[in-house]
Amino acid sequence: MKINFTKDNMQFIKASLAVISALALGSAHAEIVTYDFTATISNIFQFDPNLPLLTDSIDVLGSTIHTSETVHGTISYDTSAPVWVIQKRVPMPLVFYKDMGSMTLTFEGGLHFDSSTIAETPQMSVGDNSTTYRGADTFGFSTASRITPEQNATLFLVDRSGTAFDSSTLPGNLDLSRFSQRTLYYYYGADEQAIEVDATITSLQLRSAVPEPDTYLMMAGGLGLLAWRRRHALKQRATA
Repeated sequence: MKINFTKDNMQFIKASLAVISALALGSAHAEIVTYDFTATISNIFQFDPNLPLLTDSIDVLGSTIHTSETVHGTISYDTSAPVWVIQKRVPMPLVFYKDMGSMTLTFEGGLHFDSSTIAETPQMSVGDNSTTYRGADTFGFSTASRITPEQNATLFLVDRSGTAFDSSTLPGNLDLSRFSQRTLYYYYGADEQAIEVDATITSLQLRSAVPEPDTYLMMAGGLGLLAWRRRHALKQRATA
């Protein structure tokens, strides 16, 4: 059976194929992934020569932080974020990414940290059998503010067996059970005070993995073509 395409049909097909082809070359599988995590504070350091280095509690920005308390946090990142730096001086490098996401921390005493409100852009590192860490697989998410008061937060995971990752691309899924080292660091520094909080991450749960807008457009274009083909087939049967 011969199919006759109208001018409108051809324009629709050409436009849809152009959209799909362009997006397929880009971030067809890109996602914005968000994780919720918890961590238990193990150590609080205060960097004041007149005070003991370790303390069980400390006041920061009007809130009190205690050892053994639970910190609730989130990290969110774009799996299609561009590579920023590749550590080329070693055989199995670390790959660093930038401009890709945000981190939040909420302490039981009320202190809240949100990287999206500070000037410095977060960065991530992924190591697949990284020579820097003696063949371990590593995942790091760091954010820092260079203004006063200075605040830094880092989530760092290490799998010493080197089996957690099979590449240095940004992972779409993180399994906390694969990592033997699960550390969260928080630093606060101002003219009158400087402290560091170390915590052990106790849970990491994927909240959502949302396709990027380009992915939705590609899916819509494909569905549009399928719908057109179905309507055209039905029309041909009706007139046959």
